[in-house]
Amino acid sequence: MDRRGRVLSVRFRRNSGSIMLDNATMIMFMRQTIPLDLHAEFVGHADVTVNYTLLE
Repeated sequence: MDRRGRVLSVRFRRNSGSIMLDNATMIMFMRQTIPLDLHAEFVGHADVTVNYTLLE
């Protein structure tokens, strides 16, 4: 993230096992803006957990 909260890159610590889900997750976050706490120290990254429930 940059100092305005814009997502610059996405990295997976562990993939889902499905390239389609991983690509959809990456697209979901890229070029988005994450609200930042302006009073907190800037760290340049955020850890996000995404859980999927697949329905038939």
